[in-house]
Amino acid sequence: MDRAQQVKTVAEGAGAHCLECRRVAQQAQELVQGLVDEMAASGWQGVITTLRPAAEALEYVGKHADEAARSCESAATLVGAITEQMNTTDVQKHFAEAGNELRHASGELHEGLLRAEQALAACRDAGDLESALHAVGNTQQALETARESVDAAVSSAEDEAQKAETLGAAKPGN
Repeated sequence: MDRAQQVKTVAEGAGAHCLECRRVAQQAQELVQGLVDEMAASGWQGVITTLRPAAEALEYVGKHADEAARSCESAATLVGAITEQMNTTDVQKHFAEAGNELRHASGELHEGLLRAEQALAACRDAGDLESALHAVGNTQQALETARESVDAAVSSAEDEAQKAETLGAAKPGN
């Protein structure tokens, strides 16, 4: 089934974007945590109190991106298991379950975006920390790219599930 292979490829690509997002978020978290540690050594308690939530939020961004990547991998596995010998009902179920996994991934990325916004607000509140603002901005960009990719995969899986359902309804006994 080359349609299944196409959806699998799209889901795998979305998963790769999620893993890249996790990497970018981890780099941003490490940078912000380094700033927190540096300011702790200088005794800047007020800035530390304001900036620490940014590091924590970025840690959660990475966790959300990682969970999204796992969901994309599950979706790819589901559509990769589709064979020519399957009846249309089973094919439809595999595509529908893959769509559910991908919608979960999109939701995780949405949560990551909310956390990134929290991190950005904390960095702004901490003062003129251009490197932190830039790192969080890169994280937001990676999240947006990953979410667009996942949403395209959701659409592909849902389209194929609908086609299989329509085909199954047209073929009695499937």
